[in-house]
Amino acid sequence: MANAEFLYEAEDLKLDRNDYYQEIKTASTQMTDLIDSLRELAHQRSAISPEPTDLEQIIERAIEAVKMRP
Repeated sequence: MANAEFLYEAEDLKLDRNDYYQEIKTASTQMTDLIDSLRELAHQRSAISPEPTDLEQIIERAIEAVKMRP
């Protein structure tokens, strides 16, 4: 939400609109993926099964999420 507000005021604050746009786009994609996963889980009725994942990729995404505004 804060990035959307910054994007709205970017011209007055002399900010790079593209950076804020990319952050909003990334966050929106992540939220859509999360909601899709939750909907799928709600329909399955089976136990959650852990699976291998790329921890480095998760850490890189977390770093990118806070890089612009620590």
